[in-house]
Amino acid sequence: MASPKRMSVNVLLELLADRRIYCSPLSNRNELASYLASLPHDFHDVAGLIQKGEYVRNSDRTAFIDIDLALTSAEIKSAIEAYQNSVGLSEKVSTPISTASRVNMNLEYDEIDYSRTRLIQRQKKHADFVFDTSDAITRVRFPATDKARNVLEEIKNFISAARRADIPIDALTVSDLTSEADRTAFFMNILSNMPGYRVRTITDVRVAKWNEDPSELGFDDDNDDQETEAARASMLSVVNSVSMRGQNLTLTEEYKNLLTNGFFLTSITWRADQFADPRDLVQFEISFEDGIQGTNFRYAVRYSPRREGGDHGKTMLTVPELRKIGLLKLIEETARGELKKIRDNKAKSATQPKRV
Repeated sequence: MASPKRMSVNVLLELLADRRIYCSPLSNRNELASYLASLPHDFHDVAGLIQKGEYVRNSDRTAFIDIDLALTSAEIKSAIEAYQNSVGLSEKVSTPISTASRVNMNLEYDEIDYSRTRLIQRQKKHADFVFDTSDAITRVRFPATDKARNVLEEIKNFISAARRADIPIDALTVSDLTSEADRTAFFMNILSNMPGYRVRTITDVRVAKWNEDPSELGFDDDNDDQETEAARASMLSVVNSVSMRGQNLTLTEEYKNLLTNGFFLTSITWRADQFADPRDLVQFEISFEDGIQGTNFRYAVRYSPRREGGDHGKTMLTVPELRKIGLLKLIEETARGELKKIRDNKAKSATQPKRV
């Protein structure tokens, strides 16, 4: 029975849903907590409860951009120092132990919680940035928040000023994909082609549409149940986005109907079995903050370690930091590769002569 701020009704419902127990969102919080406490828990379940009860430092979603230059460690640290001087004592910036190809930056700042009406409270926030340099590019990984994006923009400007040239930025976006099929294929190809993992179930999807004209939704006017079809057309003409949670959602008739009526994927969460040891169950999440425009790509990972009996815990846990870096990089590389394949196929189709 932690405070409502730390263990809300939604969190309790999520913990129960992980056990495939579905309760009404209108349920009383005390009743949900009592019911959850009455269930058997193993070590990993208890660890998950403790983790859920802790204050989350910030959103666990991550974003990344590629700078089309191999920046040196000295350049990056100089820009970080310039940013620290510009903000003064209002923010605390530190650079832990780094290497020649990787620079870590930790940011601590205060954020005002405007949701409180009687008292404006300042909350301590943290943001971790990673500048990873390879042969030709510098990949920057950062929290998927507006504050982190603004800080990164300031650092980029300091680097541009030092080089006396604009820094070319390559952010992953699908705004050039104007086909619903291409937008959906981007997500489905990532989860299907993730190296080393096999999809077990899809637990959460979000779809949207940019065409709001009811006449182009594709309903069959010859359907026997005209009243039902008219009601569905009326409903879909005013719905711009739909969120679904459950198991194996892409196999449901509701999901298939949405795709055939002009909707496309903007977010998906799935769980996959790891082929190699330690054969854990990993939960991947990928989405766009602006689903319609296909911008601000963000992603997250959680996992359930494999137990001695060969099964996995019901609660998804935070991935250890060293392993998390590899999983995030796996998402990034897979997303880049699948997007390139879609663009290459579109370019190839455009150059082929059409048959008459």
